[in-house]
Amino acid sequence: MDTNGQPLQNHTPGSSVSESELSSKTSLPYGFRPAAELGPSPLPPDFGQGAQVDIVGAGGIGICLAVAFHQSGWEVRLVESDSAKLDRGNRLGVGIDGHQTISIPLIPFETWVPVDSRPIFLCTKGYRNQEVVRKIPAQVPVFPVQNGFDPDLRTRCTTLEGIASWISECPKDQTVARITRRGALHFGPATGDPAWLSAAKMLIKVTERAFANLGIRAHWVANTGPFKATKLIYNAAIGPIASGAGIDNGSLLTEPKARKLFFALLRENIAIMRHRRVILGRIGPFYPATVAWILGQSWIRAPLARWFAPTLKGTYCSMAADFATGLTELDHYNGHLIRLASQKPSPVPCPMNKAVVALVGRWQKKGQKPDRRFLEELEALAGPEVFTDE
Repeated sequence: MDTNGQPLQNHTPGSSVSESELSSKTSLPYGFRPAAELGPSPLPPDFGQGAQVDIVGAGGIGICLAVAFHQSGWEVRLVESDSAKLDRGNRLGVGIDGHQTISIPLIPFETWVPVDSRPIFLCTKGYRNQEVVRKIPAQVPVFPVQNGFDPDLRTRCTTLEGIASWISECPKDQTVARITRRGALHFGPATGDPAWLSAAKMLIKVTERAFANLGIRAHWVANTGPFKATKLIYNAAIGPIASGAGIDNGSLLTEPKARKLFFALLRENIAIMRHRRVILGRIGPFYPATVAWILGQSWIRAPLARWFAPTLKGTYCSMAADFATGLTELDHYNGHLIRLASQKPSPVPCPMNKAVVALVGRWQKKGQKPDRRFLEELEALAGPEVFTDE
């Protein structure tokens, strides 16, 4: 099946495919109705220069989108619930570190009224989804640019979505984001439905230059599912370990115990996707199939990790700021993988993901703060059989 539960055709189980191959594969009859039967594009017919959009969430991703859209000539409203961000943004503007700040209206979420003619880009943490979606009328198009899999959101947002492979962060009370690792915006139909592809192409055409000015490669894809699945593989391995231990992403590749746990979880995540025949795209320098091969080669995985670590030094996962609060996207990361692995009639073992969910829950219930002791406890809870390849 693909990332949306549809059967694959002419595809080797668990393998990765190039972006050109994704375009051809998503043109296959996946059971979608012809575009002519699906009604109009989710974007207004005059969408482009001077478009009006709302962006919900003034975090690292939301601010990057706001700046790029504004520089593309769009009328942008940024919706936020944090009072400190609202005050600072309306007084001093919003922006990206190293670039000129811009002046756009920041609107309190409590008083925000969605408008039919303004598509919404949803850039909040996944655990806020229900609160936001309840406020949006059914006829208003919503395009998520988020991490993780939220099954409830998938039933509401079935047209377009974006997958962000760059890393950016923005402190809780600030409105200037910092891009800590460059990457891409993969934007396209959320289900591979060709009816929405022209709208994706139109949006990218009018914004790609502004994104490029920020160091982000914006491009359209025929199906975001493979990129979403691949990003989940990495997020579900990086997020809980780095945030639980209180370390940066680079330390996952340099500290031996963190690396051992990270590799074990990454192997398991790829194995789950392979077992479920999920198509995977490329995010970062390697396809997931190549990553799986590297993880199986003891002579190269540690040296390559040390070589790659500097590119992640000083970067932090989106879960890092949430761990101590007790409210994380863990269910949309590892919870989704556990549910995927547990599907009958052929469930696949997922001891690392289960250990992660159990340990994070235990620590948060006790109110424990991030600490390297998390690594010791995770190793003990997972059991020695998980690390037989080390």
